[in-house]
Amino acid sequence: MIKRCITGAALIAVVTGFFLLRTIDIAFFEAFLCFLMTLGVFEMTRAMGSRIRAAHKYSALLFAVAVAPIFHFFGIGGICYLFLAFALTDLILLVFLNAEVESFAYALAAKVYPALFIACMLVLNAMPHNSTLALLMAFVIPSCADTFAYLVGITFKGKKLCPTISPNKTISGAIGGLLGGAIGTVVLYLLCKDSFVYGGAISPIILFILVGIVTALLTEVGDLAESVIKRKFGIKDMGKLLPGHGGILDRIDGVMFAAAFLTFVYTLLI
Repeated sequence: MIKRCITGAALIAVVTGFFLLRTIDIAFFEAFLCFLMTLGVFEMTRAMGSRIRAAHKYSALLFAVAVAPIFHFFGIGGICYLFLAFALTDLILLVFLNAEVESFAYALAAKVYPALFIACMLVLNAMPHNSTLALLMAFVIPSCADTFAYLVGITFKGKKLCPTISPNKTISGAIGGLLGGAIGTVVLYLLCKDSFVYGGAISPIILFILVGIVTALLTEVGDLAESVIKRKFGIKDMGKLLPGHGGILDRIDGVMFAAAFLTFVYTLLI
């Protein structure tokens, strides 16, 4: 537990540091996300083992490295063309290496999850308004949801949520996670409401409560999805980089799903 707490505190310090650096230049946060994407894809392709050919693995890693620079200079359109170019490359490798179709599919999958999921934060980071609040929500809501889910779960226990996927999760814990997400979102709104740019018809506080609940729900979905992936590959953790936590994907699975939803909210609804 001590090791887990120390690692958690170190992670908070690193993320906080890059939040401060992005006030100087958002490129600092882009570099941070590039690191997360590269490390995340490395963990994912390593977990795939022999299911993915080495050439397809390198293709996924190169894609992860290239996403942030391409977005910086060419925006979302650049990422779309980059993905198509690498998908074509993977297809060519499939033919010339006479590889299994499974390897091609896994190479594409690694580019989407985790690379493109994490890339959603590139969009949030570059928004002209509300970018800091959006990124804070992507990191804070999952943390609040996880904390409340744990506290409520061990207090009330009750029926298991998905015993075949994650035997420790309970329905009461899941409900607590939704409550935690809503509370965390309201707190962030109250702290940042003076700088929040919004022109919608619905009350901002109601909007934030709804967004917080849905984001917390997707955080829990992301956690379960990661459990399914690990069960599929027959592993306990995605990596060993973070003592007490496993790999980077074990730590940011909920953040990735939260970021994808928040990108939709901030770019289309706010």
